[in-house]
Amino acid sequence: MLRAFDDVQPELGITEIARKVGLSKSIVMRLVATLRDEDFLQRSPGSHKYRIGLAAFEIGNLYYLSVSLRRVAEPLLLELAEQFGHSAYLGTLSGDRAIYVSVMEGPGPIRVGPRIGSSAPAHTTAAGKALLAYQGAEEMERYFATADLTPETPHSITSKAALREELGAVRAQGFAVNRGEHLNGVGSIGSPIFDRHGAAVASISVSFPMYLVPEDRWPGIAAAVGQTAKEISRRLGTGHTDTIREAKRHGTASNA
Repeated sequence: MLRAFDDVQPELGITEIARKVGLSKSIVMRLVATLRDEDFLQRSPGSHKYRIGLAAFEIGNLYYLSVSLRRVAEPLLLELAEQFGHSAYLGTLSGDRAIYVSVMEGPGPIRVGPRIGSSAPAHTTAAGKALLAYQGAEEMERYFATADLTPETPHSITSKAALREELGAVRAQGFAVNRGEHLNGVGSIGSPIFDRHGAAVASISVSFPMYLVPEDRWPGIAAAVGQTAKEISRRLGTGHTDTIREAKRHGTASNA
């Protein structure tokens, strides 16, 4: 139905939509009502016709953001993967799940972690926790109101109080750590990426078999991941990432 609208006919009535999509007017009326309620369609002022709404633009903008992120991030992800020999990831947040939109495989003989397009409960991954920690107060509370903390492994966080404390630690140190919380024996370290408005729009992470990477090496990985995230943020237009990060840390810590 949304494809029925174009440059030639940016506004359509129910009858015109029904004719274009080959459905009855009664069905189209119900579908239009739903799309209007969700702001994918808007009633044109002074007429009975409809036009594309703001929600459709927002969804399209997410695609543009994803493409821009990948173009900027992937060369730097590859450098991370080659530096440590383990896979590096670009992730975004969708509801309560971390979605992996790009993967750069490391040259090491053992490869672990998600594939492009796969997802995981955000609270079990470094990529997800790095993004959760920098959500605004309202978004954070909405997440905790519905969060399902069913464990993925014996190491998963299952308490909302413990998760709040963990996210506070992420904000304090600027990176997140997954200690085998999504896959047994697989660790990861991630940091957030900020857009030009200072919003945390994505994260990068490096995953590794924990038996191959002792904890005394984790600070070095965290530092490199943090610097890479900062550089990606800079290339996306963030002028003062540290200032934004500090402001967000103080702005959300008391409400998280």
